[in-house]
Amino acid sequence: MPRAKSNLLIAAEWLWSHRKNELWWRPEVLTESNKDVSAPKLSSVEAQGVFKVLLERNLIFPAVPDGRPIYHLNEVKEREWSDFLSELRSEGVKEESKATPATEATAPDITEPLKFSLHHIAKNWHHLKAVPMAFGAVAVLAFAAGWLLAWQIVVTSKNATIETLQTSVTDKTGRIDELQKENERLSGQNKELRSAVADNAMPLKKRTLILATQLAEFVKRWSTNKTDAASYEEYDSRFSGRIGKAIQDFDEAGHHSDTLNKAYQLSFKMIPPPLDQIETVSQELQRLAKQLSDDK
Repeated sequence: MPRAKSNLLIAAEWLWSHRKNELWWRPEVLTESNKDVSAPKLSSVEAQGVFKVLLERNLIFPAVPDGRPIYHLNEVKEREWSDFLSELRSEGVKEESKATPATEATAPDITEPLKFSLHHIAKNWHHLKAVPMAFGAVAVLAFAAGWLLAWQIVVTSKNATIETLQTSVTDKTGRIDELQKENERLSGQNKELRSAVADNAMPLKKRTLILATQLAEFVKRWSTNKTDAASYEEYDSRFSGRIGKAIQDFDEAGHHSDTLNKAYQLSFKMIPPPLDQIETVSQELQRLAKQLSDDK
């Protein structure tokens, strides 16, 4: 119990024990100047402090008969005196309960696990020395458990990251394939569009004369060689679509030729293609083209 609080309690109990005596008090009654052996024997400063506390708590009241204040116990406040003394006593008990050995007072808090562990290992080392095998086994098991836990956490995290990356790569690869296919489709459409634009840009007469000339050259070349399936493949790939489109364009322009249509049909029904029918197609196209003006 701290000295200041102990002296306050002793002095208060001593004063309260003299109630009902109708006495007037000054702080000197608590000092060595009081010949009563039961007096607390405080210093003058401590005695003044005790009276100041009692006055602040309204447990005494003053009077000034000769220029110096004297005090009387406020016996009406019996309950307040009882509570005050109980409070002082309970504070003394709390202070005693708080007192701990120096080693315990300086012990690190458990919120600092490393310092907490090192402190208790150093403090209880003699117990660990008594059971070295058990301590070693516990240490090994703790290390193994910690390592396995860390491994599980790290590996699981890495596996999740790898799976996420693989999924992302797969999605990107699929997206790239889709974009490539879309690009190829658009390229084909663009090529067809350019071809259509080029065909429409060139007058029908000029296009037809070029086609008729190429057909005549085809007939001339293959008439000097043995015709076979290769001639049909060339004829089909080079001229089939162009001849059909030319016939359609002439029909739209108001020019029609049954001879041309018949020869065109026959030229694709026989393998190898009949050169006489192809020659007829060439001649009819040339004839129809010459009927057009240069700007058509």
